[in-house]
Amino acid sequence: MQLSELQRNWNVFGETDPLWSVLTDVRFKNNKWDPVAFFRTGEQEIDAVFAGLDSMGVEVPHGRALDFGCAVGRLTQALCRHFDRCDGVDIAPSMIELARKYDKFPGRCHYHVNDRDDLTLFADNTFDFVYSRLVLQHMQPVYSKKYIREFIRVLSPGGIALFQIPAGAPDAAVRPPNSFDLPAAGFKASLAVEVPLPQLQAGAPFCIDVKVTNASPIAWPESRDGNGRDLVVLGNHWLTTEGRMIIQDDGRTPVMQGLNPGESATIPLWITAPTAAGTYTLELDMVKEGVAWFKQRGSKTCRVTVEVRGSVSQEPSGKKPVMEMHCVPKQDVLVLVESAGGKTLLVMDDHSADPLLSYQYVVTKTNDRRPAALPMSTASGISVDADRSLPVSGTKSAADEVLGLLNGLAQHAALQARVNEGLVKRLLTVEGMVRETRTLIHRLGADAPVGGRFAVYQGNNIALTRILNRYAMYVDTTDLSMTPQLMMQGQWEPSVTSFLLRIVRPGMTVVDIGAGFGYFSVLAGAHVGPNGKVEAIEADPRNHEILRLNVEANGLSAQSARTSARS
Repeated sequence: MQLSELQRNWNVFGETDPLWSVLTDVRFKNNKWDPVAFFRTGEQEIDAVFAGLDSMGVEVPHGRALDFGCAVGRLTQALCRHFDRCDGVDIAPSMIELARKYDKFPGRCHYHVNDRDDLTLFADNTFDFVYSRLVLQHMQPVYSKKYIREFIRVLSPGGIALFQIPAGAPDAAVRPPNSFDLPAAGFKASLAVEVPLPQLQAGAPFCIDVKVTNASPIAWPESRDGNGRDLVVLGNHWLTTEGRMIIQDDGRTPVMQGLNPGESATIPLWITAPTAAGTYTLELDMVKEGVAWFKQRGSKTCRVTVEVRGSVSQEPSGKKPVMEMHCVPKQDVLVLVESAGGKTLLVMDDHSADPLLSYQYVVTKTNDRRPAALPMSTASGISVDADRSLPVSGTKSAADEVLGLLNGLAQHAALQARVNEGLVKRLLTVEGMVRETRTLIHRLGADAPVGGRFAVYQGNNIALTRILNRYAMYVDTTDLSMTPQLMMQGQWEPSVTSFLLRIVRPGMTVVDIGAGFGYFSVLAGAHVGPNGKVEAIEADPRNHEILRLNVEANGLSAQSARTSARS
């Protein structure tokens, strides 16, 4: 679609469901996002970005930042915690109006409506940092490519641009991560609305409770991220009383907790009544997104007669808005960046557009302020620019330089350490080099740096940090209790930690019940040694997955990490 049509669509999103249109988590459609929680996700995202850049030694000046496609300012405000001034740009006037309403940094956050295919409202070399995520994918490549060139034009020498855009569909032979194929026998459900529905206002949203029973012999999976992908989903259609379909897609609520065979749960579903008064049939069904509605596989639906009063002549700003998805191949982006006078430092996997392949690009305008790092080969999931010189002078001691470089290399490996045994071994090897070098320098009497924790976002709501300045620890970024402490303080419950480290001895057997991410399991595993054993028991599958990652990442796979049976 043309920019004028793109503006119309996103202006309607800003008028009808602005927060959901930014973060399309199916749980929060129809204005169910809590603004406080919504803006907190922006702070978490930006904090993770800078923790990752810092861990790689990428220095970013903290003068002025640009948030391209800012919408209501979720990331603009978060950037204001790191920069003196931030500018948010969006094509939709309704979004900019809300951004100014939500603004908590008056005088430092500045918002602009831009309906042009360039950024000529800004001069060359204006920004130290340019950020754009979940934006370029919603416009045709003819526009997104122009904006990428503009990112580099407005970027100051030595500044950093970080942007995301999908590259296209994956190879058909490659299975997407965390994908779940529901067998044919799993497409069977029993649905019921146990409370009679009142008359509904035309065009108005209404929440109903639906009793959902898994009537199949196959367990429906639970959520592994907040997006509801690959789950069984409750949805609805609107029919005439004669059974003719008039609205194919309306409400959606994923069964986040999963259901075992024969198990039931009451699921809330937000529906929107038809826009004209009359008598309608509300049809409820389950769906495996991208595969089939359960009715198409022989499952029975639930039909309820609903009376609708009043009428709505049209949508608030015309026809229903459309959210398009577009891709630009990775190689095209790399060539484009270079031709625009930029240099790509990193290309990282980004799973925000699953099942499409998607990447984040870290770009600079010149080499003037690029940090030094050891050359490194390219591995799956991340490309690292190795054209960097080794510093030979400065205010730091030679020991500091060596340890800093080794730590940087270890953290580069950490960025790649997804569920991949070879990369995990690389991380452990380099971490071992850091420890051995530190020990050697201490023996020589040099003043070695203490080092520090880092936090690097891995995708799928998982980040990698370090605990007690020693052990690798994967954490769930959606957790708001334990994860912040581990990422910021590097430990959890200091008194319990201290007690555990005092009493656990080599050769012991330790049982950690409710192990969570495996914090205490990792500490115990490191202390019981090769002759000891740790039984880590965790009932939650998501936490158990992270627990296993932490066991492997710390070289403790000889100890046992198992989950209890799900009741």
